[in-house]
Amino acid sequence: MEKDQITISVGGLSLGFSFRNRKLINRLMSRYTGYCRADSRSECTFLCSFSNRKLASYQQVRYSTDANGLHHAKRYDFDAQWSGNTGEMTLWPSLYSFDACLRVILSNRITERNGLMLHASAVVRHNSAFIFMGPSGSGKTTIARLSGAQKILSDEIVALRIAHENTVRVYGTPFWGEMGKGPSWPKSYKVRSIFFLKKSNTLHTVRIGSDSAIRALLRCVCLFGNNPFDLQTSLDTCSKTVSIVDCRELHFPKKPLEWEKLG
Repeated sequence: MEKDQITISVGGLSLGFSFRNRKLINRLMSRYTGYCRADSRSECTFLCSFSNRKLASYQQVRYSTDANGLHHAKRYDFDAQWSGNTGEMTLWPSLYSFDACLRVILSNRITERNGLMLHASAVVRHNSAFIFMGPSGSGKTTIARLSGAQKILSDEIVALRIAHENTVRVYGTPFWGEMGKGPSWPKSYKVRSIFFLKKSNTLHTVRIGSDSAIRALLRCVCLFGNNPFDLQTSLDTCSKTVSIVDCRELHFPKKPLEWEKLG
């Protein structure tokens, strides 16, 4: 049977997904507009099939890597395995299930390449990127909308990579809060500052030490499972990032951001 394939590119990585029918593919092309293309150039290709049955009894993702480097991610609505440049996925025929599985795979692949998928919003101002980080409810979406920036890369998850010229760059992603959809900005931007968000009645920043910045950054990494290699690689990338980029706490009120006060 003829298969259809799409390629989704996020954070400088391209993943291919091959389907035996077009039951979901047209909706995926719409969902990932700007990140999705109909060709076969990818670094890893997944053969995808659909199932309406419950694939596991648990709600949270269980992720593992065996001694041979085979990665396995599973929860009630998807079951994926991959190694090298090939993989397989069985999932419910829904955008929600595909989106959740894609986040796990991308988190793994970017981590392996000394990058990070981060719970953060990011905006571009004067062609430089500013990242706003914090746990759920910290104000990532709020501060992005109050920033006045022309480009919001995402209000929920962004991809960070350390470039060859010893700079840190950030990419937009198709992952927005509440499964929303924002504008697509798939290219990368040099990161000027990382702000760890704190709600306040006044706008001001606080310098923090490198150890505190590393811990705060690590807490916002999208990482599944407890693979020692992934944990160490993420820690190393966080440490390198903090050594390159200005990191501060941003205490902010719920009003338009006054950039001149950020220094």
